[in-house]
Amino acid sequence: MGQVSVGLAYMVQENERDVREWMVEWKVGPEQLLLISGALDHLFQALNGLAVDTERMRQNRTLTDGLILAEAAMMRLAPRIGRQEAHEHMRTVTRRSA
Repeated sequence: MGQVSVGLAYMVQENERDVREWMVEWKVGPEQLLLISGALDHLFQALNGLAVDTERMRQNRTLTDGLILAEAAMMRLAPRIGRQEAHEHMRTVTRRSA
């Protein structure tokens, strides 16, 4: 988190940059790349062991009578009518169905 403020600060560029900004980039840039590399390594390890249990997914859908898909439906609807209106619409629909 400490890298965020430094990264944002060196994004601001003057018309002609001097060496001060470059020095910060040279110090922080490689460290940020190492942090990103570590995060990606953890992500790949997590995804490597991921197994999709389609039968359990079907059971979850049946358990909620399909309401588990309401959020996905809301997100598909939101670009057309707006996020808040889609949320209200899906809330009304799901309460009726329940």
